[in-house]
Amino acid sequence: MRVKLSTCFSYLQYAYNVNILILMNQQEELCDELTPDTKSGKGKKIAGGCGCGCLIIVLIIAGLCYWGYRYFTSFVREYEEQGYTLVEGQLIDSTTPKTGSYVFFGQKATVGDVNGNVAAMCQQITFEGIITGDVDLFCQQVTIAETAVVQGNIHANGVQQLTIKGEVQGEITGSIQQTIETTEIPIDK
Repeated sequence: MRVKLSTCFSYLQYAYNVNILILMNQQEELCDELTPDTKSGKGKKIAGGCGCGCLIIVLIIAGLCYWGYRYFTSFVREYEEQGYTLVEGQLIDSTTPKTGSYVFFGQKATVGDVNGNVAAMCQQITFEGIITGDVDLFCQQVTIAETAVVQGNIHANGVQQLTIKGEVQGEITGSIQQTIETTEIPIDK
């Protein structure tokens, strides 16, 4: 006797749905027994009853978590689609010279020489070498060290603090809350 796989799947799905309905009814009965008879002025349960109200709150929280994850990782995905190489981790030490475009994603990153563009989504990032391309940042704290030279432009998305001790030859654009420049400018005598 041969049975189509789709038919078996339909029966399994039906059994699953029936079990879910039974569990939901049992939960609602348990909630009704444990909760006092709290009613609004029109005689209806407040927030749709214990089961529905809790379910709505859980779905809202799950939706917000998913949205937040998609929103923050979209920055990295955008650069990966452009051909950038992803470097990720809690503590990123990338002080060895690199060629090509890189996107850094992590808690704290230290970047040395990069012959290409750089994008970063980090809590804290420090540039210590020569960056020949443009730099796109979505970071809290950015430091251009004394030994660093950024030859391209810097575009910041919500940077809280940008500390420049080295040299930036391009333009700095975007949203930066605080810029600290500590470079010493030589004075001709």
